[in-house]
Amino acid sequence: TMLVAGPEMPAAQPKRPRISVCLPLDYGAAARILAARAGGPMTETLRTQVGIVGAGPAGLMLSHLLHLEGIDSIIIENRNRDYIEGRIRAGLIEQWARDLLIDTGVGERMQREGLSHDGIHFCFDGALHHINFRELVGKGVTIYGQQEVIKDLVAKRLADGGQILFEVDDV
Repeated sequence: TMLVAGPEMPAAQPKRPRISVCLPLDYGAAARILAARAGGPMTETLRTQVGIVGAGPAGLMLSHLLHLEGIDSIIIENRNRDYIEGRIRAGLIEQWARDLLIDTGVGERMQREGLSHDGIHFCFDGALHHINFRELVGKGVTIYGQQEVIKDLVAKRLADGGQILFEVDDV
């Protein structure tokens, strides 16, 4: 399978060179078995404006933001969906990231289930010291697992018709 990513060229500018990236994709053992049963390798060309390697928070959010601007993208990920949605990771969401998730329509569950914190406590010399983020910088943090952000972004991309290819080898 080939993923072709590059900008669409308007007909009015034929002299401008077309920039494309072609990546061979291997869908893993299942694809090889299906291809063998069909009598040969599976070949397919997927066209998109932007190819994104990795269905982590950055790749998924980038795809979502591109979609909001009307730009096509395909995400390719070497792990399966259960793995990326279940892998336990950090869960402290800074204010700017929280705002971005909410402003772009992906933060509803985080607003409902996340825990808002206005600061932290440090303990030294036997005393507890509170650092109030809201008083100091006017911002807080939200405790919400990164795997939950991943679930929300995957669900949104798929609901919006986005393409995420899981278990892609040789990326």
